[in-house]
Amino acid sequence: MNEPHSDPIPPDLRSAFLDALSRYHDWGPPEGEPEVSVDRRAIPISAVCGLVTKYRDPLPGAVLSLLQKETHPGLDWSELLADSSYAGGARCLLKLIGYRKAGHRLLEEYRRSR
Repeated sequence: MNEPHSDPIPPDLRSAFLDALSRYHDWGPPEGEPEVSVDRRAIPISAVCGLVTKYRDPLPGAVLSLLQKETHPGLDWSELLADSSYAGGARCLLKLIGYRKAGHRLLEEYRRSR
């Protein structure tokens, strides 16, 4: 696991995380995982989450609300409420990405088995 930073999250990573959340909302497999720009490089939204898990700054309320809207019964919302930092938000988004990919795999397996 990444060691937490005592420094505040850099503005470019804050922006990339918000962009990742937005891209997640609009994404549906089988499309490849969306990418966002960090340091002028395109990286997958899950990689952005990996970078952001180092930062303990509190999430703005609007971002927390966006994450809450993306959650579903399979995700324990209390984890994010207990840690509403950027690190907690990034872990939450990583779980959502994983659930979306797993759901798509299950759907594809079902379709192939018919």
